[in-house]
Amino acid sequence: MIKHSLRLKRIRNKHPLTQESDKVNGTGTSDKDKNTAANVGITVYGVDAFSGSKGDSQPISRVTSDGKSKANIGKTSAGFNLVADALNQLKKRK
Repeated sequence: MIKHSLRLKRIRNKHPLTQESDKVNGTGTSDKDKNTAANVGITVYGVDAFSGSKGDSQPISRVTSDGKSKANIGKTSAGFNLVADALNQLKKRK
């Protein structure tokens, strides 16, 4: 019998909308997301919740454990399968 182990990690990481004049509201994943992905060895996903109106489909971005960022890989209500994408990223690492 072969045992398979898949450890899923959920890290809650919020980037609240800032009103500070010396800061910029960005889209996609942040440097903090990139560092977390590398340090923990996971893929971090981000939803650009401030890019549209409430109820709109919002863009999803990701940064992988090797530091590769990709914006707009899908949308929250457009049939994007985040779980399947996460499993595909895991397969690529093996």
